[in-house]
Amino acid sequence: MLDLARVSRIDACGLGILVVLKRWARGAGVKLQLIASKTVRELLDLTGLSSEFEPRSSEGVQRASDFFVDSREGSAIESVAAD
Repeated sequence: MLDLARVSRIDACGLGILVVLKRWARGAGVKLQLIASKTVRELLDLTGLSSEFEPRSSEGVQRASDFFVDSREGSAIESVAAD
């Protein structure tokens, strides 16, 4: 899970990086999920990318660590984040 809950601005370059990251994840068999701020969700809606990213709000999320689901095996892969 990529936490963008505190992102207040995103430009074309940042949006392009998200698209590249999404393509990489798909190619690696990983489902990338976003926790997105209102601003990011609105931009994804405006650009027609909401259906690609299916962004979630931070409400109800207890911990926003990097969490990916390996779709090849259905197992969870959790990265170790420095606290």
